[in-house]
Amino acid sequence: MGAQWRLFLHRSTGGTASNCIFVKSHATCCSGMPNCLRSLAACAMAVETVQSLTLGTDTILHTQHNVLHVLRNLSTQHISSQRLSGYETVLTSTSNLSVKYSSVTSGPSVVLNALLRLREDQEEPRELHDCLPLIQLTTSPRSDLSDTPLEGPDVRHIFVDGSCSRPSDSQYLTGYAVVELPDIVHESASIPSNSSQAAELFALTAACKLFKDLPVTIYTDSRYAFGVVHDFGALWHRRGFTTADGRPISHSDLISDLLSAILLPSRLAVVKCKGHDPVDSFVSRGNHFADAESKAAALSSPTISLVPHPPIVTCYLSPFLLPQKWMLKELQAGATEADVYHWASEGLVKSQEIPPDVRIYEKGGRVGLPAAAAPIFIFSFHGPGHRSPKLTYSEMAKHFSVCNLKAMINSQLSRCLICARNNTQGPKIKTQHLPPANGPFQELQIDFTHMPTAKGNLKYLLVIVDKFSRWPEAFPTARENARTVAKILCKELIPRYGCPISIDSDNGPAFTSKITQELVKLMAIQWKFHCPYHAESSGIVERQNRNIKNKLRKATEGTFKNWPDYLPAILAEIRMTTHSVTGLSPFEVLMGRPFPTPWIPKQGPLVMLPGDLDEFREAYVTQLLRTLHDFHRTVSCSFPPLSTDPTHRFVPGDRVLVKALHRHKTIDPPYGEPTTVLAVTRTAVLTDESPSWIHASRIKKAPFIPDDFIPDPPVTSTPDVESMTPASR
Repeated sequence: MGAQWRLFLHRSTGGTASNCIFVKSHATCCSGMPNCLRSLAACAMAVETVQSLTLGTDTILHTQHNVLHVLRNLSTQHISSQRLSGYETVLTSTSNLSVKYSSVTSGPSVVLNALLRLREDQEEPRELHDCLPLIQLTTSPRSDLSDTPLEGPDVRHIFVDGSCSRPSDSQYLTGYAVVELPDIVHESASIPSNSSQAAELFALTAACKLFKDLPVTIYTDSRYAFGVVHDFGALWHRRGFTTADGRPISHSDLISDLLSAILLPSRLAVVKCKGHDPVDSFVSRGNHFADAESKAAALSSPTISLVPHPPIVTCYLSPFLLPQKWMLKELQAGATEADVYHWASEGLVKSQEIPPDVRIYEKGGRVGLPAAAAPIFIFSFHGPGHRSPKLTYSEMAKHFSVCNLKAMINSQLSRCLICARNNTQGPKIKTQHLPPANGPFQELQIDFTHMPTAKGNLKYLLVIVDKFSRWPEAFPTARENARTVAKILCKELIPRYGCPISIDSDNGPAFTSKITQELVKLMAIQWKFHCPYHAESSGIVERQNRNIKNKLRKATEGTFKNWPDYLPAILAEIRMTTHSVTGLSPFEVLMGRPFPTPWIPKQGPLVMLPGDLDEFREAYVTQLLRTLHDFHRTVSCSFPPLSTDPTHRFVPGDRVLVKALHRHKTIDPPYGEPTTVLAVTRTAVLTDESPSWIHASRIKKAPFIPDDFIPDPPVTSTPDVESMTPASR
């Protein structure tokens, strides 16, 4: 039952027997629990897991732990009351569930371990046991630890306290004390810390060490320190000093020392007392004494200063400090012919006013630097703020003359991972057109858009657009869910226009829902999802959303009051208006004639003789088909041809950076850590860090960093400042 729990499900009635085996990992919050509590959690999760399989039939839970007795009598801080209530609900309220307790040497659990060939948990008790005493034993740092004062003439009563104050914004005063009434100070000192919790832990640890092999009762007014001893310390130790969500806890070293020191006294009680109790009693006097001594100890020695110390000189200096003349002479001694030729072309000559042994190439404060020595200087001028290549070149060119300096800077800074992750400039991905539809209402785009709440709690608009004719349909709704989508498709759209071949949408829950997908599967409709967080893929319906909203805003004079009443007229206006892409109105593409209005002359004979109706109808239908054919050909020709060229250059195996969309903090880098490309399409990329496809516009290549590349962190060693002179400007 360590990091995993196992479930063996066996059907004993109802025909042929069938077995299922489940193996699941415990949550982090359960991994540090005692074995009996982990088994309790596993039993509850196992019952929940099989509910979809048992469907209310009689179920027997076999376990070696008396889980129901634990639920009714457990009092521990190792499991939250909410979690315990959830387990109790599952195990006591599930219908047709019965619990049977098996032996530790036989029964289904032993068979399960044998079937799976799992190593036996070393913490699993090998004999019959009572869970509650065992939980108490394993959750306490020592078995005889008490939270009430010990009795006996030889028991010492010790008071501990820690103090931390901040008299100014630039310093902390922190100390602790271990005292005994009436006026004995066993230990007191200031400590280099800015935490009162750390001071309390220091004090409690010191008291346990001072009274090694002696019976002692230690009083503390810190609920935190008391909780570490009695409630949380052992749990954190079992988890590796991490919280329930896997983050490291504070003061882990001090807590580890305290858990070790607790074992030193022969008998120990750690008692929580009330802080600053006005009642005159033995405990209150001792606590006041410890409090006064800890505050005095905090003032007795140097404090923790928050005033920044003089900065350590690193290679990030402004203005940059050049090496001394003799050091530059050594660097220039290794110059190549190309370096010397470049220096000469820029007018650098050996200085004559200094001794010959240290003459160097320079001019007006600019010094010749060999290309081989340039990399370390490039990173220095790149600086802690990671200047751009252009600024880095500008600053470095003021001091040095280097052959091919600009190319070297561009090459080296292109390998800076920090710049790549933080620069918002992404790749320029070539945009291309969506595949054109082949006919009216064969391919649709669908999307929900939010609207101001109207009468009837209507606050959403489901917009559906035909990709061929650009015919819009819009339905005000009160909910944005799959039931609404299915209802509109079945009662409004499909009865009017028939079943489309495909429907495009984003990855909203109303469209990815099982209800929607089962419906379109039943009707043989292909539902295509666009790349997540790329609205351009739904450009047709997104543009129609904006068009409808703009017209409603104008119709209601910006108030959107009773906007559903204006919606039919707005849709009619869009349907009769010539579209900029097709050159025809959606109504003409769909009906083969202009939208009927009082201003369009009516066609047809004024006087119809008997028998003329059939002839006129046949001629009208023939002309309608011919017109529709011409219109559809015009619309098809208006669509741009579909390109087969990829919009990006990524290939499987590339290391890339993915732009983060939901950063937890605004100070986080815009791009995440490097990840590997697994597969590509013309427009999207699949990486090993994401289960869904990512549009190429959110991805850029990660810097290539060779194995022998020297990274760009600040230099930790301190250069010899005395051997450096400020560069002249």
